Amino acid sequence: MGMVSSDAWWNNSGAPTPEEWTALFAGGTLVVASIAAIFALVQLRAFFNAQWDQARPYLVVDFVFRSSLMQVEIRNISRTAAAEVNLRVAPNFMSTNAEDAATLNFIFSPSWQLELLAPGRRILHTLDTAFLYVDHPEFPQEYVVHATYRDANARYRWRWRRGRPRRTTVKYDETFRLSFTQWSRSSLELDHDGKNSASLSRIDKSLDRIGGAAMFKNTIRPPSTPAPTNESVQDWLGRQ
Repeated sequence: MGMVSSDAWWNNSGAPTPEEWTALFAGGTLVVASIAAIFALVQLRAFFNAQWDQARPYLVVDFVFRSSLMQVEIRNISRTAAAEVNLRVAPNFMSTNAEDAATLNFIFSPSWQLELLAPGRRILHTLDTAFLYVDHPEFPQEYVVHATYRDANARYRWRWRRGRPRRTTVKYDETFRLSFTQWSRSSLELDHDGKNSASLSRIDKSLDRIGGAAMFKNTIRPPSTPAPTNESVQDWLGRQ
């Protein structure tokens, strides 16, 4: 009673020994730990990539409409300064104002480079007036802008070449499509210039009404009493 049968499975000649069971569990623990470590490294890399993306500069190039003005905007929407900004455009900008088009084509050419664009800073260049641009179907309806820039903090990335690490500056390369057709078919918000223009128009109309009312009042006022002459004064003194 209480004795273990000699034919129990762990007493069989082919069953693992206690040492073998210990090694098997240790191996399983090592596999689980390795998978957990790999998963942790993947998550750590994703975290660093997210931090990198949040810290890098971001440029946006697009059309901006201020009242009737059609402008090209270069904006840094990140919290990091962008350095060595180079812009290219295809096809070349066209405008009813040849001087504005020439200025933009010079800025969007290899001859020009913006050394630094601060966080949140933007640059506006007028291209044309929207209602004049739409009257010229020969003008391009879409421009493709190619922008290259780097982080102002001069970050470096290690690259291996011929078995040796080489430190290179991280540069960003982006493409933007400026579509006039897209904007012409959309509803634009009323900008501050439009609000100021409407306010000034209302003020001008109010001043015109006030001025008209003042002129009407001057035309219907009673005639003024003539000033007394010396003769009338003498007559009055004689009556006294």
